[in-house]
Amino acid sequence: MAMIGVGLLGTGFMGKAHTFAYTSIPVLMGDVHPRLVAICGRNPDKTRILAEQWGYEKWYTDWRKLIEDPDVEVVDNSLPNHLHRDPSIAAAENGKAIICEKPLARSLAEAREMVRAVKKAGVVNGTIFNKRWLPSVRLAKKLIDEGVIGRVLNFRFVYFQDWGTGINRLLWRFKKELAGYGVLGDQGSHVIDMARFLLGDFKRVVGLSRRVLDKLPNENGVYEEVDVEDTVSFLAETESGAIGTIGASRFALGRRNYLVFEIYGEEGSLFFDMERLNELWVYTRSPPEVDGFKRVLVTDPRHPFFKYFWPAGHTIGWAESHTLQLYHFLKAVRTGEEYHPDFRDGAAVNAVMDAVYKSLETGGFVEVEKV
Repeated sequence: MAMIGVGLLGTGFMGKAHTFAYTSIPVLMGDVHPRLVAICGRNPDKTRILAEQWGYEKWYTDWRKLIEDPDVEVVDNSLPNHLHRDPSIAAAENGKAIICEKPLARSLAEAREMVRAVKKAGVVNGTIFNKRWLPSVRLAKKLIDEGVIGRVLNFRFVYFQDWGTGINRLLWRFKKELAGYGVLGDQGSHVIDMARFLLGDFKRVVGLSRRVLDKLPNENGVYEEVDVEDTVSFLAETESGAIGTIGASRFALGRRNYLVFEIYGEEGSLFFDMERLNELWVYTRSPPEVDGFKRVLVTDPRHPFFKYFWPAGHTIGWAESHTLQLYHFLKAVRTGEEYHPDFRDGAAVNAVMDAVYKSLETGGFVEVEKV
């Protein structure tokens, strides 16, 4: 079977996760075979060592050279937010399929540039929202689409972590010029995408945010202002009329990776906690003596995607969400199938985040722009 040449931009946490996924795909799926052609990072020594450890054939310190490499068919952009637009557009202009980490861009305007570029080039494109690929989330989507819980009335999505409490130096995530957003883009983008995936497009939003850290020392020990939010919550209405809240924080003490959603319909309800990601809690009307939520262990071969994994009862983890997403992206590259979430889906999340930011200025509801 022909292999698909992959070029990875980034040597950090996400670069490692994506590489793990690429190396897992032939074992788990079998019908798509990534070829690890090249990796690109800023530090030459680190990049060379990781290329050897992770199995990449070549390494670069200039993203332009990786994109121009004729053996690279797919560019995986796992760089910081300020390096999403230019490399992604360049990849498209060079005829490469491109998948980019979330948030797609630092603003809706920037995201629209990227959407136009991939549309003009006609290349397969994707945004990394790996959490929508978890089997439990896919089962929730199926139950909603099939009307099992009826018309959705209200919802709550949160993504809480506490890593911000241990920060003692200025990271790019704390500068608006580099990140575009604070925790809204870092963690909030995941739950915005998940809510949109499960419930449809947003109509209007109004938010509140707080900055916990005022200043942090840069690499030279000079203190600089932190100009993005550390915690944010907003009220939202979907186009279908459901109302609910979405929140994100990097100062939620005791919460390591707490992504939760609750969805309440006229005929039933759903609850999901990513710290127990193989479970989906489902409520449907039952006789009074057995009425209540029921825990579904989503590990059966008839459940979404579990045909690729293990016998029933044998669980998967967070890493497999990346494996599933990147497998389906490479499959789309090979077959020409439609792929989501694409750049337009990523831009739709930017539209919601920009509306939240505008509401922070005006203090009132803001309509979400169409993409």
